[in-house]
Amino acid sequence: MQDHRLEIMLRGPEHQELPVRVEAGFRTAPTIEAQFGEPHLVPFGVTIANVEIPAPGLYHLVLRLDNDEKATYRLRAIQVPMAVSMGGAPIASDPAGS
Repeated sequence: MQDHRLEIMLRGPEHQELPVRVEAGFRTAPTIEAQFGEPHLVPFGVTIANVEIPAPGLYHLVLRLDNDEKATYRLRAIQVPMAVSMGGAPIASDPAGS
């Protein structure tokens, strides 16, 4: 029955913090069978929309729990060339076969 603080942030290639951040507070609640001090899982999900990656490079998604960095996940952003469409109309096939 403790209060906790969760933070998820994104760091750029120069380890700078980018304007992508999730913060949440939650309280754990043990099961009836749990003994004092036993760890347990607390499911947590989040959707982050409209994130802009400024440039290709190596980024890090950082997970902090109670102001303590618990995990870092590497993300590599690459630039992929886009195929340009000429905008022509598709050719219709003749059902009669002629």
